[in-house]
Amino acid sequence: MISQLLIFFSSHKHLIYKINKGLIIFSIPAICVIIFGYFYIPFRKAYFKESVAFLLLTFSFFLIILILPKSKLKRILFFFLGILLSILAFLKISFYYIFGTKISASSIFLVFETNKSETFEFLKTYTSLAILFFLIVFIGNGLTIFKYTSRKTEFFNVKISKPYSIVLLLISFVCFFVINKKAKDQSLLFFINDHYNDYQYTKTILKDQLGKPTSSFTKITQFSKEPETHVIIIGESTTSWHMQLYEYERETNPKLMEIKENLLVFEDVISPNNHTIMSLEKILSFASINEINKKENASVVQLANMAGYSTYWISNQRPIGFNESVTALIANAASTIYYAETDDYNSNIYDENIFAYFNKALKAKAEKKIIFIHLIGTHTNYELRYPKEYEVFKNKPKTLFPSEKNIKIINAYDNAVRYNDYIVRTIIDKVETQERPGVVIYFSDHGDEVFDTMDFVGHSESIGSRPMYEVPMLVWLPPKDREKFINLLDKKNLLQRKYNLEDFIHSYSDIIKIKHTKWDSTKSIFSPYFKDKNRLIRKGEDYDKTHKN
Repeated sequence: MISQLLIFFSSHKHLIYKINKGLIIFSIPAICVIIFGYFYIPFRKAYFKESVAFLLLTFSFFLIILILPKSKLKRILFFFLGILLSILAFLKISFYYIFGTKISASSIFLVFETNKSETFEFLKTYTSLAILFFLIVFIGNGLTIFKYTSRKTEFFNVKISKPYSIVLLLISFVCFFVINKKAKDQSLLFFINDHYNDYQYTKTILKDQLGKPTSSFTKITQFSKEPETHVIIIGESTTSWHMQLYEYERETNPKLMEIKENLLVFEDVISPNNHTIMSLEKILSFASINEINKKENASVVQLANMAGYSTYWISNQRPIGFNESVTALIANAASTIYYAETDDYNSNIYDENIFAYFNKALKAKAEKKIIFIHLIGTHTNYELRYPKEYEVFKNKPKTLFPSEKNIKIINAYDNAVRYNDYIVRTIIDKVETQERPGVVIYFSDHGDEVFDTMDFVGHSESIGSRPMYEVPMLVWLPPKDREKFINLLDKKNLLQRKYNLEDFIHSYSDIIKIKHTKWDSTKSIFSPYFKDKNRLIRKGEDYDKTHKN
């Protein structure tokens, strides 16, 4: 049949000319991937796979269009699939240009969780002349496709007889099969579809397992019956690399430095991922790198509910993104929920917004309380995260990449960190005035690279630099409990323990004295039985081998 097909085309040169012209126009996105990819895809093997995968996808779509019997249907599909290929090519090349790597699963999850305003913030941060150039090229390609499909072009009148149509359809299916088996990660269409399904599956599990007030996954065996107020502060995008408490050269923590002797400042803590969604799913539950999308699970909020605490979730981040936020699903287990911020993320959003709700929770009559506070922290855009009076840093900071733009961004980030210092200290002071047992724990979901180790700002799972993973973890305890902890273990060794926040639920259970059937003392940073383990990140990568050596 294939030999007959070749004979057919060799005897119909005019038909081949019509088809070739359409193929060339339809293949412009693939040609752009090949040309731009040569300069921006860093490894030749990756470049080859990306190019071949995009060509196969293009050829498959083209063959399907070619065998359609009706001219109008051909035009419609040619236009929409051509535009789709242009969008996919633009996303692929732009991501390689910005991050130097292919689009990752975590990036796809981030897109599904992102709302309109976060998208604008991303574009503002990463738009450059090169990205605008790519955009113009692909818009131009879209206009070419529109012009081609709107004219009386001979290509759309090409008729392929049924036997040859069957062969072309089979070839198209073979191309799809090869992509699916050999180059799935390089084909955005397959990649996005697969990970969108994973994302929806993850959310379904979270909603079924973690969105309810209690969990049957573990049973409470011991808990405190005393009046207590505990506070868990979840930071956002704050790296320990820019904190004075961690020997950063700038005074970004003047207020916390005043009470440093009253804090446990853990020196070597990392986040399991550097995107909020994937990170907090693990930090706030029993999920881990080895057990992603855990079917049987429980969260820190549920444990508190089961131990008889009144639970409060106070957030300064909007609960709704492209779909319902994963973090919001975990928060749904709390008995009282406050969302302090409903404005667009492109607005000036300050974490002092949470104080009115925090004061309300502190004054509530419940004897036992655990208050979870989710800050906007140092989320981009940094200059929108602090009031004018916190614009302290204006001079040139120490950096290996001292462009005018970079210096402005670093100063804004450091100002945001200094404002975050005020927020955390104020929360601690308010808890201290309660004069009742309780702890305050602060950590960040992940960090940001702010021109520390590379000419880059933000966070990307694909890049995964040290500042993106290395985060602060601080604990404040009332004096009586503080002395007990310091006597329990040598303080220096305690603070220098290598710790992955994916085990936070065990440390949280330990310090708040909620014992349950799934608690593991070897995973609690506070326990004398704590054991070092391989700190896994991303897809099981050993952090200390790949980043510390």
